[in-house]
Amino acid sequence: MGISKLKFNRIVSDIYIVAISLSLFLHIFNEAELIPGVKLFYIPVLISALLGTYLFYKKAQLYAFVVVFISFTAISAIVSFSGTAISALINLVLIVLSTYGLRNVEMDRLLKINAYLIPVALIWLFLIYIREPVYRFQGYYNDPNYLSTTLLAFLYMLLLLINRSKSKLLNLLYIIEVFILLLLILFTISRTGIACSLLILIVALLGSIKKHPVIASIIGVVGIVSFSHFFMNVFDEQAYVLEQRLNNDDNLSSAGNLRMELSLQGVEYVLENPFRWVIGLGLGETEREDAIPFRKDFHRDHNTVTSCFTEQGVMAFLFYFLILLKIWISLHRRRDLQKSEKLLRQTFFLVLGLFSLSIWQMTYLPYWWLLFLLDNRKIIYSS
Repeated sequence: MGISKLKFNRIVSDIYIVAISLSLFLHIFNEAELIPGVKLFYIPVLISALLGTYLFYKKAQLYAFVVVFISFTAISAIVSFSGTAISALINLVLIVLSTYGLRNVEMDRLLKINAYLIPVALIWLFLIYIREPVYRFQGYYNDPNYLSTTLLAFLYMLLLLINRSKSKLLNLLYIIEVFILLLLILFTISRTGIACSLLILIVALLGSIKKHPVIASIIGVVGIVSFSHFFMNVFDEQAYVLEQRLNNDDNLSSAGNLRMELSLQGVEYVLENPFRWVIGLGLGETEREDAIPFRKDFHRDHNTVTSCFTEQGVMAFLFYFLILLKIWISLHRRRDLQKSEKLLRQTFFLVLGLFSLSIWQMTYLPYWWLLFLLDNRKIIYSS
């Protein structure tokens, strides 16, 4: 007797959930390669892209926006005649194809797998830092903000696990993991990461006060006090650097002004050239020193929004905005979510948007991973 289509799709769906979970887990070990030039996390990404395309790409307005967005990005990359743009385009296509399915997976199944993967990743990163503390911890990435973005995806799932678990022991373990994760974000000394994490923590505690007022209050007070004490005493050198970095208004202002200036240089150049205004420079092209003539300071555009306009053109920029707007409206209109989970999703969406203004996220897997997961449609798992 042959296997039914429903059962076959269920098996494929389970394989997809495992593959997409491994893609984020292995992304933490960004330097690990299968063979020279082929990173280990590429394998689950490719599997997820193939299975996700088979299972989840149904007719939907958001899907149409994604297709048009990628199409205009492809035109921009091809017309630029740049190997950098073509390579970045391939990355973007595979990442979006693999992560779009997160909108339709059964959330409980996804959380169950990641409940095992997340602590392994966090403990490994923590041990790396303990073994050799550095000025700004970035794990296996080339920028602390990228590590912070990946940790945000883990934090979202941990808070969902705490919200859904009825086991006090498991909740205690999840809280310890959140504590370790917040320490790791502090070690990055990323001002955006720290501010966003604190905002998320406040929202999460406020959301749990009604359900568990005593527990939430104790966790909030004890967590903040012990967190500060542990960090300040065990890692006083890093604490001093962090304090100086957060209190240095001149440094903060100059860094913000420099990033804004770099972003506007590209936007102004594109606006002055009608052809570039339509198709952009090509995905990832602001990374090249000669991409923008007469550039004052060479540095790629860190702002995902402005770089989308500069690199991918006005049409890709428009549909990128429509993708974000569609997800936000969908979150706002949801009636099947608990108020605390809905508020948590909206907070993470805003935090992710804030992060995209401080670092280029267009071809970054955890960014799209979390973005589509926030729009997940299957809340309750039914066996």
